[in-house]
Amino acid sequence: WKEMADVAKEIGFDAIDLTVRKGGHVAPERAAEDLPQAAGIVRRAGLEMSMITTDISNTRTPHAEAILKTASALGIHHYRWGLLRYTDTGHPAEQLKAFVAPLRELGAMSARYKMHGMYHTHSGINQVGAPQWDLYSLFQEVDSPWLGYNYDIGHATAEGGYGGWLLSARLAAPMMKGVALKDYRWAR
Repeated sequence: WKEMADVAKEIGFDAIDLTVRKGGHVAPERAAEDLPQAAGIVRRAGLEMSMITTDISNTRTPHAEAILKTASALGIHHYRWGLLRYTDTGHPAEQLKAFVAPLRELGAMSARYKMHGMYHTHSGINQVGAPQWDLYSLFQEVDSPWLGYNYDIGHATAEGGYGGWLLSARLAAPMMKGVALKDYRWAR
């Protein structure tokens, strides 16, 4: 953590987004023990730490509550949560309905710890949020001020490169809690 923080500071970053997920900076099962240490090291290096990236997809994700409780106690109040995926069978609208109750529970847990959950939009087959209308509809149904978008402009452009990303950005704007900016170039 110290080397990461020192290098980030040296190259000019202002903040660190620690991954609290399998294979990340902090293992989920060690969040209560290790996240305070990592946050302390990052902050002593003079960097901000206002968000973490997790694999949380609902309240039953192992260690979800411990992660949110620990992060909140450290003054971290934004987290990226895990991907929702469609299956290859069944109607997409019916599959979205199945996510509503678990996400209402996640919204309630997020509220309890004053944590803003930011769903990172991805492009690709079977990704909830890739076409944008689906995630918008899901957030409307869940109706939690604690859950919103981490709108990824690169993925949005991959899904709607000609102009669809402009409409999806307008659709998502009222619920954006974060924006992921990426440098990219269309090429053949």
